Amino acid sequence: MKKSLLLAALLPFTAALGSPSEPAPPSDNTPSAQEEAPTAVTLYNEGTVLLFQTQWKAAQAKLEAALALDEKLAEAHNNLAYVLRKQGDANYALSLAHYNRALALKPKLAEAFMYRGALYALSGKADLAKADYDTLVSLKSKLAPHLKKIIDTGKEEEPEQFYGVTKKKR
Repeated sequence: MKKSLLLAALLPFTAALGSPSEPAPPSDNTPSAQEEAPTAVTLYNEGTVLLFQTQWKAAQAKLEAALALDEKLAEAHNNLAYVLRKQGDANYALSLAHYNRALALKPKLAEAFMYRGALYALSGKADLAKADYDTLVSLKSKLAPHLKKIIDTGKEEEPEQFYGVTKKKR
């Protein structure tokens, strides 16, 4: 699988060159006029990079921060659901809620069907996994065979495979 990422350009922080008549820059952690607070897409992209690095907890924090800024970012719900699921079955219920939210926001988001189907398959809900597989087939998604393999084997591929997980352009 290609891991070509659309790397977001990092905006360099440029310190303001102040003259004696200008006020001193703020000394606390408040963003100055020169700094911009991170956007939901920036946080999503950072979380996705951490996801690719299998840093689940760090990715979770970034994706949760992205959703705090833009709750309607379907891809962030999908990726958050993924990293929650990868942290163990104690997170499956919350993971499922985020997959469902992603699909409520984008009903044809194939990645969410793929990974929700994997969650169902791994938690013994073969009928629900098969329904997500059937949806992928009807969407003519290239992800359908990957979900079918998980359903058939009861396990995900090793090493970690990331199907359709991408960064968003600004």
